[in-house]
Amino acid sequence: MNLSGESVILTMDFFKIEVEELLIIHDELELPFGFVSLKNGGGLGGHNGLRSIESSIGTRDFKRIRLGISKPSHGNITPYVLSGFSTEEKISLPSFLKKSAEIVLNSVESEDFDNMIKKYRKYNTIPNIE
Repeated sequence: MNLSGESVILTMDFFKIEVEELLIIHDELELPFGFVSLKNGGGLGGHNGLRSIESSIGTRDFKRIRLGISKPSHGNITPYVLSGFSTEEKISLPSFLKKSAEIVLNSVESEDFDNMIKKYRKYNTIPNIE
């Protein structure tokens, strides 16, 4: 993931994809687990994969679907990001993934990503969590 920009630029070159057509889906520490948020451009939030993509394509102005994984309560972020899901998260994961996949599909099919951003600014895919 930390070097994902290399794959992204190769894919863009091979398929002749413009930055405006690019959609990156990534984990997001700044969102609670189970939340999805769409964004167009902006900061990288210390995300090494996003930093690699920016470095490879020369801009941070690309569409993103951010999948919330929450922040660890304390300690180093790296082991947290690389660890498995908690028991509680595993229970909610199917709902999270199913709804996230629907949002990705809707975003790809939509011609108005700005409208999709409004609809899914901070969308809770797991109704029983706040």
